Amino acid sequence: MKAFLLYKDKDFNWDEKEDVHQKTLIQDMQLEVIFNKMAAGNKDIYDVVKKVMLKPLFDKEEIVYRQKIFKDCIRNRWIFEEIEKMRKSLEEKQKESGRAGLLWDHPESKVSIGIEVLTTYMDELKMLQKIANTKAGSFKSYGFSALFERIRAELDDKFFKDVKVQLEKCQFRDGIEIGMNVAEGLKSSEHKLVEPEPVVKGFMKRLFSKDKGITFKLDSPDDKDSITELREKGLNSIGNTLMQAADHIRNFFIMFERELNYYLGCLNLCEYLQGLGMNLVYPNIVENEVGIVDYSELCDTALAVQKQSIVTGNDGNLYNKKAVIISGANQGGKTTFLRSIGQAIIFTQCGMFVTASAFTTGLYNGIYTHFRKEEDTSMKSGKLDEELMRIDKIIRVVKPGCLIMFNESFASTNEREGTDIGLQILKALEDRGIRIFLVTHFYELAESFRKQDPYAMFLRAERRDDGVRTFKILEGYASKTGFGMDLYEQIFTSEG
Repeated sequence: MKAFLLYKDKDFNWDEKEDVHQKTLIQDMQLEVIFNKMAAGNKDIYDVVKKVMLKPLFDKEEIVYRQKIFKDCIRNRWIFEEIEKMRKSLEEKQKESGRAGLLWDHPESKVSIGIEVLTTYMDELKMLQKIANTKAGSFKSYGFSALFERIRAELDDKFFKDVKVQLEKCQFRDGIEIGMNVAEGLKSSEHKLVEPEPVVKGFMKRLFSKDKGITFKLDSPDDKDSITELREKGLNSIGNTLMQAADHIRNFFIMFERELNYYLGCLNLCEYLQGLGMNLVYPNIVENEVGIVDYSELCDTALAVQKQSIVTGNDGNLYNKKAVIISGANQGGKTTFLRSIGQAIIFTQCGMFVTASAFTTGLYNGIYTHFRKEEDTSMKSGKLDEELMRIDKIIRVVKPGCLIMFNESFASTNEREGTDIGLQILKALEDRGIRIFLVTHFYELAESFRKQDPYAMFLRAERRDDGVRTFKILEGYASKTGFGMDLYEQIFTSEG
């Protein structure tokens, strides 16, 4: 039985390794801040949300599937506590049974412990059956409804009765019957347990039974050892079967809890942001459209978590814009805005809410980031070479419909050279169907791009006449100055 709470009809691949681009995405989008807030100190939740959020969905139906399950989790927070109690109960009972001990090496102990473990697991399955029978009506999503339907179908009263009968038979109170093939030289092979005939009850019935059986006595130690060996072979077979059955049930609970942990992480973040007074919305996904359409009060989630307060949001319409060039005043909120865009896409394509009052978007085929890095003394080449090598790694894997977010790229050289290099790379990517967001302080680069692509969107960080930054990103072409003197005067005037 499968939980199927992340996908409608398949398991999540938990073994997939994190690649270099994902590591860069985590760093540039400050996702560690978000992962930690979602985990609330729980490493299991941290590991799950990190895996799931880095594995985007590319189908609207799959995204809505998760959104509806999350809505159920909001209405039924108790489900997390119930499954956690089951898991803890299983762990305690498993320890008591000596499940992981060396006794598993002995066939008779293997059968005995297997019976004990399966018996304890039945208690947890009955709890699950009770939830499916009494609480399923409070869940509206297809994901939960289908899960509870499977539980009711597979874990009915007949199932528990049959398991009880089979576990009772595994006690072998009336001895063990072993079937085998006899080969040349009277050597036995292919040993297997045979279900015994029903025992005739009552002394008189047994006395007049037609089947009197055969009785013989073994005096030779070698004969006794041979019989013991046969018995252990038969018990080992049934012990392995019991172990596999126990592992199957245990793996279901592990997978069920793991998939639920993703939604618990989402709920932890949701409740925290709502406590700050932040706007949250389920994104509106437009099919057959690549890229963001429009947004209202879109915020940098990581910044809100770090500041522990509401942060400035932005409004805009980017419909059918393949490239977005962002310029303007230094420390005016350009990088923060870029992160808010990236985080919103990541949240959308893993089935989450977005930190905004409205967000409409198509789906990207992937998201990559190229942010300016601080000086690194370990670099073996120049800074421009390092930038270009990172861009080359992205170009090798990027495909049409993907998004690349550049933040002050090409700034490790002078403006003229940076403009020449940047313009060639950006236009080549755009021509391949790659969507682009670029934050730059190079006026020549922004202006040259505008001349070559008048249909691109140009945004600028707002600066009031008195030099104050509002951290709003508004539509507007690049200006020749980043107004660095504002910051100079602010710093040195305050110090003086």
